[in-house]
Amino acid sequence: MLTTAPAPSLKSLAFMGGRRARIDTVNGYSYTPLAAVEALRLAAAGQFTPGFQTPATAFGSGFAVSIADTHIIDMA
Repeated sequence: MLTTAPAPSLKSLAFMGGRRARIDTVNGYSYTPLAAVEALRLAAAGQFTPGFQTPATAFGSGFAVSIADTHIIDMA
């Protein structure tokens, strides 16, 4: 029988300028639609770079933490 552990809130390691960091946010099921709505709001206001972009390149490096209850924790 295959079992899975409960999904944690979105806590993953990231690399920022060669440094380790963790993003601490609400669970992924809540974060994703919040981020999508914020991206749409910024795009509708004309605050984006045209063409294929990641959220950070389209809206700036602080986009991830612009979502409520999101923090970057430096792991250095």
